[in-house]
Amino acid sequence: MVTAAKIDPKSPVFAPRYWYAEAERLAGVSRGTAKRWLKGYHHRGPDGEPRFRAPLIRREHPDSDVSFADLVEIAALKRWRDLRWPPPTIRKVAEGCRRISGVERPLITERFQREAGDVFASEVAHFADLSPRQGKQAWETMRAFLDTLDYEDDFVSAWWPRGKDVPVAIDPDYGFGLPVVVCSGLCTLLRTEFVLEQFRAGETAAAIAEDYRLPLRSITAAIDFEASLSPEPA
Repeated sequence: MVTAAKIDPKSPVFAPRYWYAEAERLAGVSRGTAKRWLKGYHHRGPDGEPRFRAPLIRREHPDSDVSFADLVEIAALKRWRDLRWPPPTIRKVAEGCRRISGVERPLITERFQREAGDVFASEVAHFADLSPRQGKQAWETMRAFLDTLDYEDDFVSAWWPRGKDVPVAIDPDYGFGLPVVVCSGLCTLLRTEFVLEQFRAGETAAAIAEDYRLPLRSITAAIDFEASLSPEPA
């Protein structure tokens, strides 16, 4: 159903960019999650023998740091974990998406967003042993997340972590791939972390907005967004 464009490892979207802890903070997942999902992990089976669990997210270079595409996929999969489904179920649903799409990383492709809804609830739910209700819930949850993404050449190009009505975006072409302030729908070079630093140093949001000649709404959104992120793990 979905035929994605070929991954270009030189693209900013797929270039290593984040430390694991930084990606976990931005995606809102617990410590160690990004490394487990991207690199796999060793564990002991019921028989006590050591086993290796393959990465949940399939990428060309599992040992590299986290790319923007990886970050988005981590954030996407978190939506299913938020449904309190056990890891084996999430793994089956992810594999079901790969099967119905025919590509390794469907969650970061525009065609999956456009076309998957027609078959997701039935085919993926059947593959993952979900009820029709759970299948519908899985798709609606993911669709809400996919609506926060922008695409270029079929792959994700930007993520609006609080939705497109909030002027904060993560785009690998701006701010070294860290969250930046948006003005009139366009990314600026002002990183949200710098705005919060100035605010915590005693400047008012209005003064910061005047300094950068940006709307007050953009500055307050940046402050609220940064304050909502959990502290980066030590």
